[in-house]
Amino acid sequence: MRVRAPSSGWPLHMLPLSLGVGTQFFILALAQLLLGGIGTFYPYNRGAMKTSIVIIYVLTCCTFPTNACVLMTARNY
Repeated sequence: MRVRAPSSGWPLHMLPLSLGVGTQFFILALAQLLLGGIGTFYPYNRGAMKTSIVIIYVLTCCTFPTNACVLMTARNY
């Protein structure tokens, strides 16, 4: 009995979505490291980092790199 991967189905459709989310989190982490490196966050302002994470997350949900990654991958399937 030979086992083969399915020709279509949810695993292939999940690949572009997971790449898009991964790209979004990569941009989020990179932006946090850059903001922390230039000294934007101070110890007495505890909510600044959490607020910036939410703002950057919202800005990256509809931006070019995330959507481009999803669309380029989805085009192949």
